[in-house]
Amino acid sequence: MQRYVQGFPAMLSGIDFETLESDPQSIYALSDQLKLIYLNPAWFRFARENSGEPSISGTYRIGYDFPEAISGNLRAFFVERFQNVLETGVVWEHDYECSSPELFRVYHETAYPMHNRRGVLVMSSLVVEAEHAPADGPSPLSESLYRNAIGLITQCGYCRRFQREKEGDVWDWNPEWIRHPPARVSHSLCAICFDYYFKHHETAPGR
Repeated sequence: MQRYVQGFPAMLSGIDFETLESDPQSIYALSDQLKLIYLNPAWFRFARENSGEPSISGTYRIGYDFPEAISGNLRAFFVERFQNVLETGVVWEHDYECSSPELFRVYHETAYPMHNRRGVLVMSSLVVEAEHAPADGPSPLSESLYRNAIGLITQCGYCRRFQREKEGDVWDWNPEWIRHPPARVSHSLCAICFDYYFKHHETAPGR
């Protein structure tokens, strides 16, 4: 499978292509039009280890329009930050949560401008990893507590908890649903993740 566009190594600035290829953390790159132009081997390994394959490789191919992968107002958030990296040449840093059914995980994402600002190189590094607390909410969880009027269950795209339909401010952690998602799950953000990761986030200074 194609993992980078022709000439990609020459677009790098201050980082060797071989370094990206051997790095154990997930790395991708976007063009100045925010299209995927590079995926390192660890990116695919992470997808396999977190039940993302084969759909991940089938969807996120080289040339994919990256903003299309982001829903709602988060799309504008990331587009603005990546475009700022391209326009200013300033490194941008951001923390995000990507937990597995067994482990709570927080990653630190760093976006670097590429040579002549022709693209953005994005690296993710694991910051926190710990076992989850026991499942929240009624046990076993009843889908009727979570399905809305049109039959969807809402999951936070960051902490991966599930929103109760009649108690909209209550979001429950259920590792079994993360291992085996119920049908018709939609994604949004719980209030805490929105505030912590986006509402009060500022662009970090360049280094």
